[in-house]
Amino acid sequence: MAGLLLAGGFVSFGLAYGYRDEPAFLVAAAVLLVLALLAIASTVRAGGVVPAPAGTTRERTLRQLPALLPFVAGGIGALFAGVVGCLAVAGIGLGVLAWFQLVRLRNGIAA
Repeated sequence: MAGLLLAGGFVSFGLAYGYRDEPAFLVAAAVLLVLALLAIASTVRAGGVVPAPAGTTRERTLRQLPALLPFVAGGIGALFAGVVGCLAVAGIGLGVLAWFQLVRLRNGIAA
């Protein structure tokens, strides 16, 4: 769910930028983003503390390196579709990455 909300939020930011001259769309996007924020806030456990990554520096680097891919893809999307493409591609990529990392974490593999 976190991945979908992350992707939806970034895509909404991109669309809000693309349709910034239409106030009705901005109000709808703002309402959706607030609902997404409330949904995320309701799923966070008490304290919200994320443990520090375990392993050697090399292991941590290799595990966290995939987080750069959505931003690189977003930069490529910006070349073709501007800010809207950048936010949409990066958001969808970050959503997919968050989903994969949560699956790994739930299976007992260090994310």
